[in-house]
Amino acid sequence: PLPDGVTEAHVSLTAPGLVLTDTVVAAVDGSIDVAITQQELDDAGFTQIILGADTLQLSIAYETADGWEAQILNQRGFSPLGGRVSGTG
Repeated sequence: PLPDGVTEAHVSLTAPGLVLTDTVVAAVDGSIDVAITQQELDDAGFTQIILGADTLQLSIAYETADGWEAQILNQRGFSPLGGRVSGTG
């Protein structure tokens, strides 16, 4: 969850050498939604992803009363099979 009072966040989703998305999203009740479609991955050249072969990095920056903060998540190993991990925001 994001700190109280955060209303928007700057989000970037990257793979080695490639920016998949870079945008500002609204925060609702301390959380944000970020989605990328299989078609967007295909368009970026990720048509044959091998599990464990690549890393996606999600960076979230937001301003609080004390200044700017950031959270970074490195997701090592992803596949074209899809799916969703429940409760990971």
